[in-house]
Amino acid sequence: MRPKTALQAPLATQQQFNATLQPGVPVPGPPGPAGPAGTFSTQALVTGQRAANTTYQNAGASAMLVSVCWDMSSKSANISALSDANNPPVTEVAQVADTTANSGVTAQIFFLVLPGNYYACSITGGTPPLVSWVEYA
Repeated sequence: MRPKTALQAPLATQQQFNATLQPGVPVPGPPGPAGPAGTFSTQALVTGQRAANTTYQNAGASAMLVSVCWDMSSKSANISALSDANNPPVTEVAQVADTTANSGVTAQIFFLVLPGNYYACSITGGTPPLVSWVEYA
């Protein structure tokens, strides 16, 4: 019997991957309320519930990772991720800028949000459409 290659992943793995792309479909994770310390056990595609220049709060008991993707193809804009204990947050924790209109760029920004902290993505200079917003807790 030949060993499996990376391209011969089990069907369950493909189904789990596909589930990550569908809003509202839970992604299987470790048993219990959370994984080991320092890991994320949930993934939520919240694109329809998030918007630029709006403040949200991490009400969970652990840090969360936020991944946001913007279509910069026809806009010249600056996107800043803000997060801290202030409401609204004022500390810039990540930034991406595209100063060339019609560049064809899709920009992705990642940032951590501590428990209890507030977070937002602030856009100046243009209005690029939101492609996806995923939160890992």
